[in-house]
Amino acid sequence: MNTAQPAAPASADAPVPSPAPVKPSEQSQDALDRAKGHGVLLFDGDCAMCNGFVQRFIAMDPTQALRYAPLQGSTAAEIFQRHGIRTQDSEKMLSGGVRLVQNFRQENERVLAGSDAALTALSLTSGPARQLHALMFIPRFIREWVYNKIAQNRYRIAGKMQQCAIPQPNQRHLFLP
Repeated sequence: MNTAQPAAPASADAPVPSPAPVKPSEQSQDALDRAKGHGVLLFDGDCAMCNGFVQRFIAMDPTQALRYAPLQGSTAAEIFQRHGIRTQDSEKMLSGGVRLVQNFRQENERVLAGSDAALTALSLTSGPARQLHALMFIPRFIREWVYNKIAQNRYRIAGKMQQCAIPQPNQRHLFLP
């Protein structure tokens, strides 16, 4: 899903420029407007494992409590900007798996990362997977260690997407740019 052109190499001391704002299409703007107040799961759009998990989340979320956006997209860039996450920090996020944005575009919007994001997102679904939220009782440093090991090796485990995943027609309204 990453459509950006590769950047020229920069020195370690050079500031990383912020991406230019992208004006969403009318269809994308409508999806963003309808997503207000929902949870938004930010995922690595290049990761086959992440894309597979998104499809599982959709199947486990009959109430459609969640919306989905790639970390490489304009929705994630908007969220990063709103929360003061610098471009350099957002690049680090791409190596760290999912983020869950609670109350998207509301005053009480909040961003969760790592195992907190994954387990909280599971609590919004239905079925047996919802019970995995109970793993929150495990000390955070242990959960994060396990989560980070999986996130750091996700391309090795499941591979990288060769092309952008295209949602089914009945799922398109769940995806944000």
